[in-house]
Amino acid sequence: MAAEALLAVALLPLVPAALITSGLGGRRILRVGPLCALPALVASVVEIWPEVARAPWLFLGADVGLDQTGRLLLLVTAFVWCVAAAFAVLANVPAASRRRFFGFFYAAMAGNFLLIIAADMITFLVGFTLMSYAGWGLVVHKRRAESVRAARVYLVLVVFAEVLLLVGATLSWGEAGSWELAAIREALGQGGLVAQVATALLFVGFGVKAGMLPLHVWLPLAHPAAPVAASAVLSAAMIKAGLLGWLRFLPVGYPGWEWLGMWAVIAGLMAAFFGVGLGLLQSKPKTILAYSSISQMGYMTLLVGIAAWLPELYPAVILAVLVYAVHHAVAKGALFLAVAVVADAPQGKGWKIAEAAGLVIPALALAGAPLTTGSIAKEELKAIPYLSEGDLPVILDPALILGAVATTVLMARFLWVVWPRDTRHRKVSRRARGVWLLLATSVLWAPWIMPWAYLRRAAASAVTPEAAWAAFWPLAVGALLSLIVIRRRNLFAWRVEETIPAGDLVVPAITVWRYTSRAVLTRLVAGQRRWHAAVRGVVHIAGVQWQRILLLRFVEQRLRKQAWNWVWILVVALALLVALVL
Repeated sequence: MAAEALLAVALLPLVPAALITSGLGGRRILRVGPLCALPALVASVVEIWPEVARAPWLFLGADVGLDQTGRLLLLVTAFVWCVAAAFAVLANVPAASRRRFFGFFYAAMAGNFLLIIAADMITFLVGFTLMSYAGWGLVVHKRRAESVRAARVYLVLVVFAEVLLLVGATLSWGEAGSWELAAIREALGQGGLVAQVATALLFVGFGVKAGMLPLHVWLPLAHPAAPVAASAVLSAAMIKAGLLGWLRFLPVGYPGWEWLGMWAVIAGLMAAFFGVGLGLLQSKPKTILAYSSISQMGYMTLLVGIAAWLPELYPAVILAVLVYAVHHAVAKGALFLAVAVVADAPQGKGWKIAEAAGLVIPALALAGAPLTTGSIAKEELKAIPYLSEGDLPVILDPALILGAVATTVLMARFLWVVWPRDTRHRKVSRRARGVWLLLATSVLWAPWIMPWAYLRRAAASAVTPEAAWAAFWPLAVGALLSLIVIRRRNLFAWRVEETIPAGDLVVPAITVWRYTSRAVLTRLVAGQRRWHAAVRGVVHIAGVQWQRILLLRFVEQRLRKQAWNWVWILVVALALLVALVL
């Protein structure tokens, strides 16, 4: 029964999705919909679930379970989904689009929960596919030109990733002879040509969802197009599906995969600074946060690369990845919801102070400020290189320091762009603000209340004076640089905003594709016309010659001159005879 109970917990969001989409239940179902994430939240903290339980009646026999990785990711994912759903309900989504939005929203939630509890390949890919395609509905929700364009790019990359994952998973199943994820990882860890091809396909396929360079282009297009509640779960929860796919499928921790680790480390470091650089050139707050997600996922890609490069560090890396995932989920979810909150003018001085705190605290946490989840995650990441005996500390220490400074500058840019400057009042109620503040302040209290001792130990190690100073001084340097740029804006002789549009590589890719396809089609059409003319000429000459050989033209002329009825009866009878013979 454990498998059935876990499946019920994961698939429960499909119930409000079906009821809201069909129009049944009215506003009552809409209000209680966010509660469907609570069973997953409770299940993640109750230690009664086996790591693998089988449901033989589902698919080809589904394996589900919750290990340490799954429990922690399910906890933070369910928490973010619950807060985002409650925010969307309390912020009053327009009635005309309410069914469409919540139908896709809860379907994506169910897919996300299902892939987290999955212990076999088919169940994982079913949840991954459900979440990905339901995410398309969230991106295209507003049905504007930019939403349709972003959804088209998102869908193209989703299909591309699905093809890679299908081929890679099939090759993995052939190597392992089993659907179980543990058996697949073990079989791929043995190496071999097929295992390396399958691993490369899986790495790239899940890299699309994880925002890995150069497959990141859907993120800065999808986030501005989607509603804020959808953007929050896209960045805080759904993007972690790619990271979990790496951990579940790839043979990290097995020897012989140094090439994969080196590529992942390079891709992670490039994404960490690439996302910051392009984010500074944007003027829309959600686009800035999208590039920040690319940068933060770069650090998680870096950690996966270290685990593949140095297998002896795998246990420590897994803990660091989980801590970083928790930190990024709560901080980035709060920042995306803040974009809608600060567009309104809160009534009363107390609400203004609360709004400022809810906006600044997660931004500081993302930059690694002391006493936040950011400092805990950065401290875990900094400690990993010193567990090895090579030159990894020499390489990573400067990169991590520069990354902390760069993230601080990017968050300062975000606060400058998003900070409220007028007195407009729209539709975010006080209850919606309260839900948002719960998520925004979780970067301070979340690690201390989670039922895992290693998280509390990590939090305690990050509040020592040495760790607090190590987290503070890059933040101070970044803040000083930001202040200089703001006060001395005439240092720039040109406007930097939008010099590189959102989606960056999409623009030249679409331009090259458009001109290339136009040139190729022009050549093909011209060649097709010449080919058709040549074929028609050959057919005409061959037909004339065959008519002369078989005397067909003579028979045709005689039939035209002789209009006797028996001739046509003979023709019809001959046709029927031929049909009968055939």
